[in-house]
Amino acid sequence: MENEGVLAVLGCFGVLFAILWHMSIQLIKKEIAETVASGPDLGKIIDSIPAPTDILAELKDDMADLMQDLVESTLGNMEMPSAIDHLTGFAMNFMQHKMMSVVPEPLAEMIPSFNEGEVDSD
Repeated sequence: MENEGVLAVLGCFGVLFAILWHMSIQLIKKEIAETVASGPDLGKIIDSIPAPTDILAELKDDMADLMQDLVESTLGNMEMPSAIDHLTGFAMNFMQHKMMSVVPEPLAEMIPSFNEGEVDSD
């Protein structure tokens, strides 16, 4: 019994939607007809639209300029690494190898080739 009420409401909304859709299509058709009848020459409008090749060439030039600016700003802000930078890199590399030398237990269970943290030689 409840489903019939829901279906009735959905049906009413469906009919209302169809009517509004039809009315909007009719209004759009009317607007287009009025624009064509009283508007400027369509040939001039079509001629004013740039060709796709012109747009692609302009886009290519813009992208090249953007990439050049990006490279110049990146290289312009770079500095020579100091001794502190090198020592920090070494420390991070050492810590990574130290902490990752033992495979965590859940990961070791998922990988069949590991046996108690060591690689099987099959």
